[in-house]
Amino acid sequence: MTGRLELHVLGGCQIADAGEALAELTLNKARALLVYLAVTNRQHSRSHLIDLLWTDLPESDARRNLRVVLTKLRQAIGPRLETTRTHVALAADALHRVDVTAFVAAESLLLTAAEPWTDSTVNTIAVAFALYQGDFLAGLEVPHAPGFEEWMLLERERYRQLAFQYGERLAHHYEGVNEEHNAIDLCRRLLAIEPWQETIHRRLMTLLARTGQPTAALQQYEQCRRLLADELAVEPEGATKALYERIRQDAVGESTQGVQQATVRLPAPPPGPLRSLISLPTTPFFGRAKELAQLADLLADPACRLLTLVGPGGIGKTRLAQEVAQQFAGEAALQPLSGGSRRFSDGIFFIAATSLPTFDELISVAATTLSIAFAGQDALETQLLNQLAARRILLVFDNFEHLVPVADRIQRWLQEVPGLTLLVTSRERLNLSAEWLFPVHGLPVPLPTDDEDALTHNDAVQLFVRRAQRVNLGFAWPIASTAERTALVAICRLLEGLPLALELAAAWTRTHSCVEILLEIRANLDFLAGDLRDVPARHRSLRAAFDHSWRLLEHADALMVQRLVLLPAGFRATFSRQVAQATPAALMRLVDKSFLQRSPGGRYTMHELLRQYVVQQLNAEEADEIFLRYARAYGPWMQSLRASCESAEEPETLETVSTEFENLRVVWQWLLASYPTWNSTLHTVQRASVRGVQDGEDEERIGALQIFLSMISYFYLRRSRYREGVAFLAATITGLEACGWSTRQRLSTAPDAVELKSRWFLAQLSVALADIRFHLSEFPDVVRVIEESLPTLRICGKPADEANALTILGKAQIRMGRYGEAEQTLQQSLTLYQTNGQRKASAATLNALGILYSNQGHFAKAATYYEAYLAIGRDHGYQRGIANALNNLGTNYARNGEHERALPFYRETYEMAQIVGEELMLAVALSNLGSAARALGRFADAQQHYAESLAHCRAMGEQRWTAAGLNGLGFTLLDSGDAATAVPHFREALTIAESINSTPDLLDALAGIALALAASAPTVAVVALLTFVANHAVTQALSRQRCSIAVQTICTAAAAAIYPEALALAERLDVTAAVALARTDVSADSNYLVTKGK
Repeated sequence: MTGRLELHVLGGCQIADAGEALAELTLNKARALLVYLAVTNRQHSRSHLIDLLWTDLPESDARRNLRVVLTKLRQAIGPRLETTRTHVALAADALHRVDVTAFVAAESLLLTAAEPWTDSTVNTIAVAFALYQGDFLAGLEVPHAPGFEEWMLLERERYRQLAFQYGERLAHHYEGVNEEHNAIDLCRRLLAIEPWQETIHRRLMTLLARTGQPTAALQQYEQCRRLLADELAVEPEGATKALYERIRQDAVGESTQGVQQATVRLPAPPPGPLRSLISLPTTPFFGRAKELAQLADLLADPACRLLTLVGPGGIGKTRLAQEVAQQFAGEAALQPLSGGSRRFSDGIFFIAATSLPTFDELISVAATTLSIAFAGQDALETQLLNQLAARRILLVFDNFEHLVPVADRIQRWLQEVPGLTLLVTSRERLNLSAEWLFPVHGLPVPLPTDDEDALTHNDAVQLFVRRAQRVNLGFAWPIASTAERTALVAICRLLEGLPLALELAAAWTRTHSCVEILLEIRANLDFLAGDLRDVPARHRSLRAAFDHSWRLLEHADALMVQRLVLLPAGFRATFSRQVAQATPAALMRLVDKSFLQRSPGGRYTMHELLRQYVVQQLNAEEADEIFLRYARAYGPWMQSLRASCESAEEPETLETVSTEFENLRVVWQWLLASYPTWNSTLHTVQRASVRGVQDGEDEERIGALQIFLSMISYFYLRRSRYREGVAFLAATITGLEACGWSTRQRLSTAPDAVELKSRWFLAQLSVALADIRFHLSEFPDVVRVIEESLPTLRICGKPADEANALTILGKAQIRMGRYGEAEQTLQQSLTLYQTNGQRKASAATLNALGILYSNQGHFAKAATYYEAYLAIGRDHGYQRGIANALNNLGTNYARNGEHERALPFYRETYEMAQIVGEELMLAVALSNLGSAARALGRFADAQQHYAESLAHCRAMGEQRWTAAGLNGLGFTLLDSGDAATAVPHFREALTIAESINSTPDLLDALAGIALALAASAPTVAVVALLTFVANHAVTQALSRQRCSIAVQTICTAAAAAIYPEALALAERLDVTAAVALARTDVSADSNYLVTKGK
């Protein structure tokens, strides 16, 4: 340990030993670990380091990675790294220097040194400041290590703030001792750290002006202005503008007096103040660059003389109008004869109409604002217009919505004052022929997947951040905590970019975390309230803003809104006519009043917070009546759509259902909650007093539930949203069982129609849940639920539902290797379908029978069923069914060794799956393409296909095809000569297959493990596993063949002597014992293994 280890981490990550760079330390996680040990300067447990650098990995993998990194690190720095079984540290006597350690050491002096500073203090702080060459660990990327990243970001921000304090105090010192040039240099270095700090910009401008550099000072202002506009979309603060103007005037004065000989081209002055009856906002304008540019273009157009900004309360109409008017006022002051400003050469005036109850009062305020005095007998409006007749002005009327009924009087103003342009903000359009509409929407909101850079440039996020920083100086951006950052994104999305809501939410950062704010907003709309004295009462809470809009709505329109408000996903015009008698004209009226938005596709939606507000205006009886309207409207619509399922129209049907799905869910939940007999009507005697009308209503609601169930379960299946579907339907069943209902419960002695229909529905619900669980490979649960539901379906006399349940049961039995039971089950299902003339419905059963026989090597018989399945798909133009049949026919050929013949089937399946857009089918097609490529010796193609298939399966949570893909990948590696890499894939497949009771896939995994080890260690245990798999009744043909060949090869080789012992062991094995045996070291001593197998 003679060399000196040096780490320079402020501005990068440079590591040197004895003055020479450690070139061999290239692994970023090794560099990160070394920096962490050096900066923290203490020992750390291995568990802590694993959490820091490999949070997302299983512990065994993470510990292995840590060992690799420690080995690399030890190779690089030798014994200066100390490790034990539990802890890691840098040696206490190791010679190492870390720039950040020296940098931080000066902090105590900064806090305690008295002013004026001594030379020693100045030198110490200056040296520390010089060490800061940029952000801590700038450029070092350590992927998949959120713990380290969080620590790094927190430290980075800490050091940045400390550097700023060093520099600011040094600049203050140099300014105080008249060393302005040193102070100027420090200010520039500070701006490199925090470019948007206006206090430093102002200090630098002052220093430059004081040292005879006014031009540089003015240029510094321009640099500040551009930076704030480009990076934050805000203007400089008033103090900065005022300092600029003072320096500019001094520069101009000196020039005219001949003091400054050179001609100086000065930047344009800042915009002049907008004349108005209310003061300009004290907060800077934020975002909306696109809207400002569009408004500027419109106002510069002579044809546009009445421009109305329309939007709901709190959307930012007033601030947008103020900003665009301010910009035009500034342009008029700078260039009075250029561009659009020429239109308003006589001024721009702002009038707040909020507190003016009548148009006549507006006239009086306008006259005062415009400095017009009334005299004579003519009407005040006439006098005003006469005096304005020759003027070229822009009038801004803010919050005009309550004066809309008399808005036609504006038409006269436009006719008699040709130089007048009106910019109006309103929650409702004025509906005048001269009106140009400009809808104002919420700020753009972030996506949940946006990275830090995208969030930094998102208007909604940054408005929240800027407002939060005004009330909480400790609110830092970027946010280090993943949970807090995720919550902030969720807040912006929940509030849909509504500026008022964002500002009210941000105000709570004084006392609440973002996570807490999100939870409060979701729980209570009234949480979004503030108490600022300089904010209008209607903007002190979101409820107040909505109250104002609601009061302006006519009764008929309010009733219409209430009838449509319980649809979270919006609605089509045809549906609104059914449930609310809403005509197209009425809907457009609500759009004009900012209660609805209409998408280009013709769908109507409402801002979510406004929707919640209107929902709160409903009482329970009103809500029930509205939901019943929805259920009655959706029922026939879904029945008509159901006929197009599993046909050529299925893609369009799925898209339609996707659009309506959230509405279907809420109506479904209401139907369940409102059905009056779930809790109390298990017996006829309990229902005696409510028969007749009540029975009819109950049957209607159960019928509606059945229709909804059919479409909801279909959606979850076809969109591969299995886990979500299971959670939704399981929660429904749990709720009903809590009320005493169950398919396992016996019917009453004399069940009436309602009880029978209720039990029928419960059985359908259980079967639908089992169908989705099948795709999550929960096969034992599928079998149990179906077997519990079948008696009810038979008692209720529902052969189609019974046949469907039997098909699902048979498919699960196939996956569990119970082929005999599966054949009986599926043939029974097929008979039911055929007896009832339901050929189309029998397609899934035919396909399952094909799979059953193909798995057992009965390829000709399997092909017969697949061809029948394919024929049904072609008859109905059902692309998904055709693709599935083609895929299975290809698999049938492949299992029979005809891989070239199988390939076209797989390729066509893949292309059709892409068109249909079903992720599971894509995964299956890719897996089968991998199998064909492997069989044909195209191992690189096979690995790629399997990897893509596994990515799809893991994204869906589809376990069975994950196991199949892992097995396929393992066999590919095995066939290409990489047995060692293949084994971990087989072991993972074994674990998955065991957990889902998929015996065929489990046997494939056992075959793979045994085959991989047989090449190098044909022990008794290995040969026993090969023999067990080869002889098992459920083993798929290819694995059976490979294991049989391997056993024969071993028996003819030198290891033949072990076969009798291996055969004896194989005969004693069952699946459980074989799995346990495969998990031992099967290449170990045979006697041990034989003992374990007994």
